[in-house]
Amino acid sequence: MIGLSSGVSPRQPLVDLTNDVFEARGTPSKGKHRADDFDGNSKRLKLSDETELVPLSVWRRQLGVYGKLRALRNGDPIVRHLFSLPTINTLETFVSSNKADVFRCQALESNSFLTPPYACSYSNASKRGQASALAVATEQGTVDIINTIRRRDWDPESSRTTLHIHANGIFDVKWSPSDNFIATASGDRTVTITDPSSSTGATLYQLIGHSHTAKCVAWDPRSNDLLVSGGRDGSICLWDLRAKRRGSNVHQRPVLSIPFVHEDVSGKAPRKVSLTPRSVTSLVYVPDSSHEIISSGSANGILRKWDLRLPVSSPKNTPKKRAAVRPVESSAEDLTTVTYEGEYAGLTSTPTRRARGITSLALGSGPSAGRIFALSNDSRVHTYNVSGAAGIPLGVQQADQAYTHRHMIANSFYVRTSVSPCGRWMATGGVSGSAFLFDVGAGSTDKLVTEGIELRGQEGEVGAVDWAYDALATCADDGTVRVWRPDTETFNECKENPEEAKWDWSWGRR
Repeated sequence: MIGLSSGVSPRQPLVDLTNDVFEARGTPSKGKHRADDFDGNSKRLKLSDETELVPLSVWRRQLGVYGKLRALRNGDPIVRHLFSLPTINTLETFVSSNKADVFRCQALESNSFLTPPYACSYSNASKRGQASALAVATEQGTVDIINTIRRRDWDPESSRTTLHIHANGIFDVKWSPSDNFIATASGDRTVTITDPSSSTGATLYQLIGHSHTAKCVAWDPRSNDLLVSGGRDGSICLWDLRAKRRGSNVHQRPVLSIPFVHEDVSGKAPRKVSLTPRSVTSLVYVPDSSHEIISSGSANGILRKWDLRLPVSSPKNTPKKRAAVRPVESSAEDLTTVTYEGEYAGLTSTPTRRARGITSLALGSGPSAGRIFALSNDSRVHTYNVSGAAGIPLGVQQADQAYTHRHMIANSFYVRTSVSPCGRWMATGGVSGSAFLFDVGAGSTDKLVTEGIELRGQEGEVGAVDWAYDALATCADDGTVRVWRPDTETFNECKENPEEAKWDWSWGRR
């Protein structure tokens, strides 16, 4: 767990756990004079006359937000009931110090001060509360390993490691399940495997198989040797680090390649030939399955599931340059084309909406398990079900529950979404300098959830976001990385005196 300095104020608990303790305490009985302690002629009174049960002062055990999450995992019934309720008020208390919680991505050239971060990822140990290591990938092909442990304003930043991995921008970075490797997807068309503990960033494996920019990468959650990547060429590549290429210990080819992943698979000839393939924008492994993945694309809101063991061939009459294999399942409806009525009608500019691409996928867990959250170019996060979860397969038409905010604009393919390790909260970026938080664990009966928290403390597009056990990192085009943490006391001080607090803090707003 990220360490807390001794000077940090305790957080206001969401619920008080009270223990009333009683103790036998000596008191004089009524109608009798109690002799002085040194009176040798005094007689000992009967215990029933001399003692009574007196309640001691109430002892309150203060639990912070993440203390409650730990109690929730341990099965505490009170905390379990607490977290079945909406926690939007907790999200509102996320704050970030303008000094101690801001990290800058230094450019390589001397004539440029900062470089934009494109992607970020907390290590798996950080998501369990055992570390605070954040990998930040930049436009210049470097990865900074930053220790985001909580510190005071006057404390210096912990030493960081900068890995020089690519000669082009890095669009995704992910830690292996053991945190021994990091995988980076780059504009140089390669996926590179690097040791994050190395001071030089020496390449362990260079995976070559995409004909255009490698856009996304995902590790098999059960293996440090298997991973998949998606590219702007519209293909998915499966990599096995144990399969060495003859004559090379570094360069490797994919063991499986699926082309034209999000093209039409109906077998009908297209009306017009597309010169630009539909990019694969995000990949996630299906929970409890090491051989199935779900992909999203840049053209529409259709998600597709793929079985990496046995890809299904398309019909023989499939036109040239169409999908060579077929997905085992696709979402039944493009949720980005859904229109809303009543109070939400004003959110749709035209009666019919054209399809929009998906920029990022995030899997739910805990209270949000069985759901996939898909951030779309329509500035909404749509909810899909994983096959088999809650008895609703991916291919069955389902009611859309979407999340958005009145200030949320996410029409860029660089904006991402992420779900917290506890499965309660979701964060998304935005193009206007803000990140947004939503409570996805309590559930809702509304088709469109607009109640969220806006975190504003950076300039330009806020693209990459990721959660640690007790913190959230946001990356912006101004070359900064901000870390946000829930702190009720500081948040209340900021609300009481915002003009003075704005020089030291940034905080959430509804």
